Amino acid sequence: MEEMTHFRNTFMGNKGFEKLKVYVREGTDFGREIVNILNERAQLEQMYAKNLRRLGQRIAKATCGILGSPLSNAWKTVGLEMEKESEAHREFAVNITEDCIKPLSSITENQLKPRRMMEQQVEGAYKTWTDRYEVHMKKKKNMHNLSRENESLVDQLQGPKPKNDKDHQRLIIKQVKSEESAQKAESDYYNSLMHLEKSRQDWETMVYKCCDTVEHMEDDRYREFCRVIEKYTDDLYEIPSKMKQCCSIIDKVTDNLSSSKEILVVADKLKGNPYYSEQLLCDYYCENFNFPMNVERRKKSLQRLLECYINDYQGKLSQGRIKATSQVSR
Repeated sequence: MEEMTHFRNTFMGNKGFEKLKVYVREGTDFGREIVNILNERAQLEQMYAKNLRRLGQRIAKATCGILGSPLSNAWKTVGLEMEKESEAHREFAVNITEDCIKPLSSITENQLKPRRMMEQQVEGAYKTWTDRYEVHMKKKKNMHNLSRENESLVDQLQGPKPKNDKDHQRLIIKQVKSEESAQKAESDYYNSLMHLEKSRQDWETMVYKCCDTVEHMEDDRYREFCRVIEKYTDDLYEIPSKMKQCCSIIDKVTDNLSSSKEILVVADKLKGNPYYSEQLLCDYYCENFNFPMNVERRKKSLQRLLECYINDYQGKLSQGRIKATSQVSR
């Protein structure tokens, strides 16, 4: 493993360690937010793929209900390619989940527990140091007070002697006891200093170790983030590539489409038996000699019908002449 000391040079000391905790916490929050965003993106892609597939199936169903032609086949191809497009988005959602979300979530959550344990160890070592520092300062104050008192007694002994030997003797005894107390206080102070320095070194070692470990963790996390964003980009590139293939297939089936061809297809496939025009003729009772009728009455009826036909014919003929004359005059 490559030796890393950048963080220990940046985050040493209690204030530096607090900055390190804030920095790491922000990195964890960022990782979780990215995972949540990618989760939403994957869900959107899955939903879009589902709806796109449904629309493709609707197009296929709609084309089954109409007459087969180049145009209907083209729309059927559109539906099939829409389902392929749906599959491309579904695969993209799966790739986001497998290649991006799971790795990022794993490294973010797996680093959380060991990092917290290290932080607790550093905080515990720091508390031990600060507690011993308070005790040490009390011992230091006590040592200074006893030393000051002892020096005062020594000054008294070295000064003018008391008139009373008994008082002088008591002063000597008091000074001896004071010096013993001062020496004991100095010994306690020294032992306290040794313990305090050991606590400081233990805390410093824990901070060094924490900085180095967090730096390696951050290096792993950044490597994973770089890999994930590169994989995300690669997966995203596949969508337009697949869309281009779908467009190419649709483009081929739409090259020769025309309304005239559709009309010919409809006329050919729906063609029935030949149609013959049948003129409607009069069928009067008097015209049928199989029906019983007085001869004279039949003659009169037929004469009336004949006159009607002649008048109608002459009227139509005169209308045709008038129309032709007006067209010539124009």
